[in-house]
Amino acid sequence: MLLVAGGHLQIRNSPNLKELEKVSEFGKDNGIHGGVWECPDLFPLKIEGTDEEKWVLLISTNPGAPNGGSGTQYFIGNFDGNTFTTDQVEEKWIDLGRDNYAGVTYNNTPNNE
Repeated sequence: MLLVAGGHLQIRNSPNLKELEKVSEFGKDNGIHGGVWECPDLFPLKIEGTDEEKWVLLISTNPGAPNGGSGTQYFIGNFDGNTFTTDQVEEKWIDLGRDNYAGVTYNNTPNNE
């Protein structure tokens, strides 16, 4: 489970979906912290033309977007099932406009061809 608390991401695991154990944190020293961090999303993407996979972490923030309002920053890195890590230094935004916020990704959706 991904949870944003105190301006950073917490990753928690549960063997029974009742008791949650914090296994790692991310973001105390990463990204923009001008507003509240919310709506985390973490998913893998394959690097085109390779078998390599990277993980993308989305974090919405309000306020703090590059042009005011709310925005969604992203981090590219690795995830081992417990810990997300990145060597990314510069900030990255999904959109440079105002109020791109709380997007959600989906996978394994039905193929309705």
